[in-house]
Amino acid sequence: MIENNNVPEWDILTAFGLPLNSRNEAGFIPDYKTVFDNMIFASRYLAGSASRDRYYESFKALLVSLRIHYPTEFSKIEKPRD
Repeated sequence: MIENNNVPEWDILTAFGLPLNSRNEAGFIPDYKTVFDNMIFASRYLAGSASRDRYYESFKALLVSLRIHYPTEFSKIEKPRD
């Protein structure tokens, strides 16, 4: 579970398109809630990190690709909630 880990589950995000090498077997497809929870956790984790390493750059690439391919849905999460 995410709450018990100190780092995001990168393999789950890799299965969803994060451009990193993964140790998971090919064909692993996580459910959307798991991916979404890990994306939130990863964004918080990386926001609190002083280093800008390969995880940060890979996460940015994933967000850019989601923004390009799903602009309407992505705009919903970009807008601040009132």
